Amino acid sequence: MTTPKLTPFAPPRGGAALPWGGPAAGPCLMTTPKLTPFAPPRGGAALPWGGPAAGPSGLLALMALLMTGSAAAQTSPWYIGASQTFTHESNLYRRGDGVATPAGTSRSDLVSSTALLAGFDQPISRQRAFANATLRASQYKNNDDLDNEGYSLRAGLDWETVNRLSGTLSLNSSRDLARFESGDSNAVVTQRNVVRNNSLSASARLGVVTTYTAEASLEHRTLDYSAEAYAPNENRQTTGTLGLRWWPSGKNYFGVGLRYTDGEYPRFEDLGGGAFRADSYTRTGLDLSGELDVGGASRVVTRVTLGRTTYDEATQRDLSGVTGFVAFIWSPGPKLRLETRLSRDTGQDSFYSDSPLIAGTVDTSRVTNRLGLRANYEATAKIKLTAGLSYASRDLVRSLPAGAQIPGDATGRDNTTEFSLGGTWEPTRSLVFGCDLGLEKRSASGDLSLPYSANRFGCYGQVFLR
Repeated sequence: MTTPKLTPFAPPRGGAALPWGGPAAGPCLMTTPKLTPFAPPRGGAALPWGGPAAGPSGLLALMALLMTGSAAAQTSPWYIGASQTFTHESNLYRRGDGVATPAGTSRSDLVSSTALLAGFDQPISRQRAFANATLRASQYKNNDDLDNEGYSLRAGLDWETVNRLSGTLSLNSSRDLARFESGDSNAVVTQRNVVRNNSLSASARLGVVTTYTAEASLEHRTLDYSAEAYAPNENRQTTGTLGLRWWPSGKNYFGVGLRYTDGEYPRFEDLGGGAFRADSYTRTGLDLSGELDVGGASRVVTRVTLGRTTYDEATQRDLSGVTGFVAFIWSPGPKLRLETRLSRDTGQDSFYSDSPLIAGTVDTSRVTNRLGLRANYEATAKIKLTAGLSYASRDLVRSLPAGAQIPGDATGRDNTTEFSLGGTWEPTRSLVFGCDLGLEKRSASGDLSLPYSANRFGCYGQVFLR
């Protein structure tokens, strides 16, 4: 399921959204009670498809309470709030054009998502502590087996000492329904698949106000799925970086750094009886980065990585290549911001098949080139508009183990175009209303992807006290 990003209230130091779409790796640490917004309250009206709704004593009562106290909390470092979103998905499972969904499932759906929000951003002498959390419950009208509860938690500490030494400690955690994808090795999976992401990171910088800045970071990430079909894709990895930046003037900089990753797929092969064989890997890379003011209201941001990845078990996944992006940001006036981004990325999906005809690792590698455009326009102090257009081209290669008894190596290509349009209205400091439209269309050739089209439309309301 895709719903509008609940970003209007994220503290500025708590991990803002990237300008070309998609959340940035932000911070996280907060514990909150389990969200149960759909518990039937007394006097609550029924939802259009028969489920219970939060009645006047539930979400509406919270909204009234928040609006009552908003005037007294304008300078507070914290906020609390609630939101309600309704989204229609025309092709929920991203099934190929002309491909029927399995019995008992519906291709389209109407999704209701209720969320509670809270956070703070508090300076403490030279330090700054920040945290924000979203608890969310989603219900599906036609595919109620996908009903789920999720969360997004971020927290961290920006620290600084007297000797030009500074850094950040951060913790991130999220739980959500995994996106369904057409044409990959798991395309037949239509069951509820909850994905959980967790990360803990630390970074340090020496030379905050000097021409040169030395930087080091360490991060540990985990990725888990609830659906057994995705178990081989679960991942654990630790990444360390060491780099140097040169600041010739203002915000302009050029950087070089080394990157090393040690990771594993802990459930790569199911050995039976609850035992698994893991596949470990290492990744090394050289990062070249920079940001440059090219005149007027224009900036260029870039990163290029020369890297190599090697695996212990699925050696056919070993990969060397160049990845990275270049972004051009133009702000011709105080109300308009335009962004263009060109990127190249590589990736692999791998799973172990115990079929007697295959008996080995099935690997699908990807090279993705993407061009994205995004515009943000502040029509008035209360109305903001956004629009985005992206085009992604993927080269796909599937490899079967040498002992496979069926012809399975294959190649393919697909091209995906996505368009988004959204707007928000903030009548008061305590209320935000918005709608988002998304269109997606994929063309494909070969045996590894299917053409499909999908669209979604959603509207939401948020109320908060800050």
